[in-house]
Parts: sequence; C-alpha cells; structure tokens
Amino acid sequence: MVATFCAVCGADFSKRCDAVYCSAACRQRAHRARSARRIGALQERLAKRAVPQPLRREAAGLLQRAVADSLRRAHERVERSRELRRLSEERLRYCAAARQQCDVHLHRARTGSAVGKAPPWRGI
Repeated sequence: MVATFCAVCGADFSKRCDAVYCSAACRQRAHRARSARRIGALQERLAKRAVPQPLRREAAGLLQRAVADSLRRAHERVERSRELRRLSEERLRYCAAARQQCDVHLHRARTGSAVGKAPPWRGI
C-alpha cells in the first residue's frame, strides 16, 4: 500500500490505492463542504436574478392557477377511475349471473333434470 495524504486534514495514511480521505469523518466533512459551496453558489445566482415585486405576484398567480388546474384534472381522473371500477363490477356481476344461468341450462340439457336444480359441480 502506498502512503497518501488526506484531502481534508492532510494526514498521511495508507489504505487502498484509490482512497482520498483518511477516515469517514474526513469524508463527511468534505461532503458537507461541497454541499455548502453548492448552496452558496445557488443562493448567489438567485440573488442576481431578483425579480421585481409585480412580476413575483403575477408568477405566483400563474402558479396558483396551474396548481388548481392540476388538482381539478386529478379529481376528474379519480372520478373517472371510480366510474370505470363501478362499471367493471357491474359487468363482472352480469357475467357471473349469465355463466350461472348457462351452467344451469347446460346441466338440464345433459341430465334432463328438473327445473331449478343447479349443477352439482358449481356449488350453487
């Protein structure tokens, strides 16, 4: 192993050949420093782009209308999905009833049994 110097504290250490920091604490310290630099750069950019007050109000109004429109569309889609679920349940009930009737008629035709008796294999 080759002795290298920590990028944060400058201590020499010998670990893996691609190691940059001497410990987890130095790695965390470096991460926090990078994050602080990024946040500082973003804050500077935002400060340079200061928007006049009337434009802020207009942008806020546009944003509120866009959010309200998105919520309205989401509610419409939820209602549509509920309607489709209800229709699907009705169709499934109809199909189950039709299948039951077909089974009864098929059983009668095969066995010549009395009216109203259900086929024994359907558990009806």
